[in-house]
Amino acid sequence: MGKRTASWVVLLAAAGCLAAVGCKLSEDEAAAVAACRKHGNASEPCRMANRMLASGAGKIAQALEADEKAAQRAAEERAAAKAREEQLAAQGVDPCAELAKQLTAAHPAPACAPKIQEAVDWLKEDPGCAAALGDPEGTANTAADLLGDCDKE
Repeated sequence: MGKRTASWVVLLAAAGCLAAVGCKLSEDEAAAVAACRKHGNASEPCRMANRMLASGAGKIAQALEADEKAAQRAAEERAAAKAREEQLAAQGVDPCAELAKQLTAAHPAPACAPKIQEAVDWLKEDPGCAAALGDPEGTANTAADLLGDCDKE
């Protein structure tokens, strides 16, 4: 039985249990069914709930709530980063160019230049250049991971 089939079996068993008279779902089963009803059977929350249910992990409702809160925070952070980028653009500042300038100043070796552009491109996607500028410590750590030892080459 494949993974996809196994999760459908769990979901169908829970749904069948709902239809039966006198059948009471556990808290975890009810949370899995609720997640699938709310988000749809093909959604990530439904798949996550079914994986947890199948593995016997427990505390599905709490995990789904934490996952939803994390997704909400990430969406808020993306919106704030986009607003900051728009604000900087209105001031005539290109946040990605500014980020590249800062990284070049921190890593002036010629071998770092192509890696700096890769780092800027990566940071442009997540969390965004403006957000990266607003988080110097996080950006420095990410840049160190992406640039490696280019200063020593």
